[in-house]
Amino acid sequence: MGIDVGLVRHQARRFFLGKYQPVFEELVGDVELPVEDDRYPYIRLIDPYDDTVFSSYQCATIEPDFARLAAERPGPDTLAVLELVRKCARDVSTCLWFAGD
Repeated sequence: MGIDVGLVRHQARRFFLGKYQPVFEELVGDVELPVEDDRYPYIRLIDPYDDTVFSSYQCATIEPDFARLAAERPGPDTLAVLELVRKCARDVSTCLWFAGD
């Protein structure tokens, strides 16, 4: 079960079918994240079945979990998600959107 991870500008969301839908500026699709692994307390906050959104301030907090994940499980997807987390942490006009199944 993969999770889509995207960088979204706060103004780039549209209201559709009763809820906000993200307009992704950058997207990494179908990423396998260890959402049930106790070693990653912030990654565990991600709902694999629904949307989870982190602000730029929150991305600064969750970055160590994703850095550790990228070091322990290097691969193009984990490195791309780490880069999105870092971009979001540097830009207060963005948020990071995790879209579960």
